[in-house]
Amino acid sequence: SLIFFLTIIPSSQPLSSPKPHPMKYTFQPDHKTYGDMRITSLHRYAIKGLSGESVPNMKLNGGDGTFEDDRRFALLYDTSGERFDGEDPRWLHKENFLCAFTAPELLATLETEYRVETHDNNDDARRLLTIWNRKLGRSSTPILGPTDLACPSGREETSQYFTELCGRNVQCVVASDSDTRLSNRHSHQFGNTSSGVKNNEGDTRTIHII
Repeated sequence: SLIFFLTIIPSSQPLSSPKPHPMKYTFQPDHKTYGDMRITSLHRYAIKGLSGESVPNMKLNGGDGTFEDDRRFALLYDTSGERFDGEDPRWLHKENFLCAFTAPELLATLETEYRVETHDNNDDARRLLTIWNRKLGRSSTPILGPTDLACPSGREETSQYFTELCGRNVQCVVASDSDTRLSNRHSHQFGNTSSGVKNNEGDTRTIHII
């Protein structure tokens, strides 16, 4: 598969997977022709390294222009030597995280769900993570959650679970301008490549096209 990393252009129009006429794009990186591309599905990976879920549509907000909550959270090894500042987030190599790159077999045993529950004020949305044993499936009792990643206590609960699971100190990290609940503003993604970040003056926002 070809994988491209594109900087997001803010738009008020939603991305979607309409049927029977999907959206159509022509993309020519490095002046090479790869033919027409069509959006056939949209997938969000809210926590870097955990399984994602299909979403029917996605709106790129004008304030941040990010694929909502995609790679918004990550599981940082406390022992990696790298520090993450939520108020001044920077790109970090994936070797610093508990993810598919550092622990593929371990994370393959988990099935996860991420669900956003909104109310009248979207900034008060609950961002719920639930984890099951993949072999037992979703009909079994969850081994974690639902826990609300929008609040510090939910992220701490997640940190403790993965610390016990992998045997290393892990912190669930997120870029945040608040010590209480996360706002709807999402401007930092824990992406896998630094190339787009370097080419776009530190902007980490990307869409992965496969």
